[in-house]
Amino acid sequence: MYRFTGKLEATANIAIIIVAVLFGLVLIQKSFFSTRVTEPPMRLQPATGTKLDLPGEDWSKQPKTLILALQTTCHFCNESASF
Repeated sequence: MYRFTGKLEATANIAIIIVAVLFGLVLIQKSFFSTRVTEPPMRLQPATGTKLDLPGEDWSKQPKTLILALQTTCHFCNESASF
């Protein structure tokens, strides 16, 4: 019985070491060798001063207009959307 317990403990220790080494290799790979994901280009990128035409909106009726440009993948935009 003692011999079986010793073999089981040694096998478990070896398995833990192997898993730790593999986990470390994955972390190193993701930290140092990962390729950066670039975000797709925005669909609408008007230049400053460009006139925007929205159906049903007459911009000349208001003295000042504020336009918020939000992106659905931005968590800051999503958090401030209700504001």
